Amino acid sequence: MRILPKSNFWKNVFTLSAGTALAQLIPVLISPILTRLYSPEQFGVYGLYFSCTMVLSVLICGRYEMAILLPDRDEDRINVLMLCFLIALSITGLLFVAVLIWKDWFTEILNNPSIKPLLIFIPLSVFLIGIFQPLNYWANRKKQYHQLSISRVSRSLSASVSGMTFGVSSLKKSGLILADLIGQIISCFYLFHKIWKQTTQFHQFISIAEIKKAAHRYKRFPQYHVLSGLFEKASGNAPIILLTILFSSTDAGFFALALRVISAPVALVAISIGDVFRQEASESYSKTGNCHEIFLNTFKKLSLIGVPSFILGFVIIKFLFIPVFGDNWKQAGFYSEIMCVMFFLQFILSPLSSMFIIAEKQHVDMINNIILFVLCLAVFWSAKYFFNNATLAIIFYSIVYSLKYIIEFLFSLKYSKGNTYAKQ
Repeated sequence: MRILPKSNFWKNVFTLSAGTALAQLIPVLISPILTRLYSPEQFGVYGLYFSCTMVLSVLICGRYEMAILLPDRDEDRINVLMLCFLIALSITGLLFVAVLIWKDWFTEILNNPSIKPLLIFIPLSVFLIGIFQPLNYWANRKKQYHQLSISRVSRSLSASVSGMTFGVSSLKKSGLILADLIGQIISCFYLFHKIWKQTTQFHQFISIAEIKKAAHRYKRFPQYHVLSGLFEKASGNAPIILLTILFSSTDAGFFALALRVISAPVALVAISIGDVFRQEASESYSKTGNCHEIFLNTFKKLSLIGVPSFILGFVIIKFLFIPVFGDNWKQAGFYSEIMCVMFFLQFILSPLSSMFIIAEKQHVDMINNIILFVLCLAVFWSAKYFFNNATLAIIFYSIVYSLKYIIEFLFSLKYSKGNTYAKQ
């Protein structure tokens, strides 16, 4: 018991980190198996599919899921939760119709015939995200970190086992996508079951009038954060989509594996710290008008963990990549080295960007993400038409995103001062 953290902050981080660590460790450990079952092109198709669902996931709840953090009463939060579910159901129906009608057009735009039979699964994936995201924010606000950890591990474990199983079956071509769907379903079912069971006493407060009231009260989220989120997700998922369209599925597959491996240490701790920071900062901001001290303490903790971890990672990654994943994936190892600095900045700075939500500065976040999206398109277009070099595109992309994290941090630092800053 002496080695367990004493503060509530670190206890919560420890709980989430343990689950997140295992959830991230499982796919990394089985990646050497998957890289021998699936080709770089198949990884590229999966990466393209995953990127499309991530971009569309911004629409699925109208970004109202973020508003679950803000109300002080569970009676109000339950109506925001129901609002998210209703919007998710409506958007999913529209996506199914769009895929059925324009499937050929989408295939042509994405420049990948292999994705055509898999497009029908995109609405289902997006719907599951629309169920999970509000539940994730609810559990975060209620400090139900144990349930969050189990849900992440259950998704990772089920998807990993399914991916290996499909890799040696007749469903190999769509194996990675089907495995991810299975992981989503299991994770959503677990979290929904646990949270709904614990909130039965609040069912009596659900009403159409209160749902409409919540929609109006937090209308700034769909007004500003949907567009902002679309640009942010489009920018974050631009490499795989643009590598497929402008270069090849194989280049996208190399990038997808590099992303899978190097993002693991980021998710290991940064996401967990970010979840705890978001809960504690929103609570402090609501009560006192600022969360500057929490912000600075969290930044120091992330820096202390991040600096030695990423120095070590940069040194060893080039020596381990080929022996672990095979000779066919040498280029993926090179991509990993290129993105190390970008992921280091993401590790220590991106968890703090929750300040844009907490301080309700969605309009500023939207402008930042529009500029980011334009720059991402510009660097990939330049790399293609001036140099015809996919590696150079990733170098440019890493530079743009590194600058993005630094600028976001400066804005977040300012907003963390809240009312205190306004009085200075």
